[in-house]
Amino acid sequence: MRRALFAALLLPLAAVAGCGHADDAGTATAAVAPHGLTPAQLSFLKFAPVAEVEASSVANLSGTIDFDEQRTARLNAAVSGRVVELLVQAGDHVEADQPLVALESADVKTAEADYVHAEADLVVARKSAERAGRLHGARAIAEKDYLQAQEDAAKAVADFERARAQLDRLHLTPGARTNRYLVTAPFAGIVVARKASVGMSAGPDSAEPLVVISDLSQVRVVLRVPERQLPLVRPHQGVAVRVEAYPDEFAGEVTVIGDVIDDVTRTVPVL
Repeated sequence: MRRALFAALLLPLAAVAGCGHADDAGTATAAVAPHGLTPAQLSFLKFAPVAEVEASSVANLSGTIDFDEQRTARLNAAVSGRVVELLVQAGDHVEADQPLVALESADVKTAEADYVHAEADLVVARKSAERAGRLHGARAIAEKDYLQAQEDAAKAVADFERARAQLDRLHLTPGARTNRYLVTAPFAGIVVARKASVGMSAGPDSAEPLVVISDLSQVRVVLRVPERQLPLVRPHQGVAVRVEAYPDEFAGEVTVIGDVIDDVTRTVPVL
């Protein structure tokens, strides 16, 4: 979602200085012609003292304002399901971890069931390992049976940790007994787009995100700088941006200068 806006890039001036100094600044003299130039040929030449010349102080360039991709999140559901509730509208301000869209998903029930089974298996395996340890100390159990009990307990721990990690990934609380999955905001920002609608199917492989969140406290301005003005631009240079919708200027900074010149427009992208 881009809006074409006008950006004015205020650039400091570079002074054009001569690489040498004339011995007499008031009088321009010509050295003896190196290759025997005739007076007629010399008449076409013009000699003048080297001086500093000031260029234009402002370069006005048009550009576009876009989201900062490092501050923008396009969110999809981590599980397959059906949208049952919309919790935000486009333009809403949201906080980190705030629910945005609710889905009903069989994957949620499966994850909860896997956790319950893994927890029960872990309890049994630990008790068996403890019993085998006592019997092993009393020499009342074969060595292989003792080692098998210890191995079963280790596997049960790994299965339990895997099931718990799945619940954490889905932001589910153990024992909640729900089939709802909530899409939440990863950081505070503005809902700049909401493609979700009640009843639609969604999942990790959906073509479009359900919700797009962006932190608009910092945005990106994309300019096309003419090739001849590139010497006036440098990284970390301060700029002023003006847009038609607001009377005030916004301060910014040059962060990226492109390396490739467009063959048609002879311009270079600058962010």
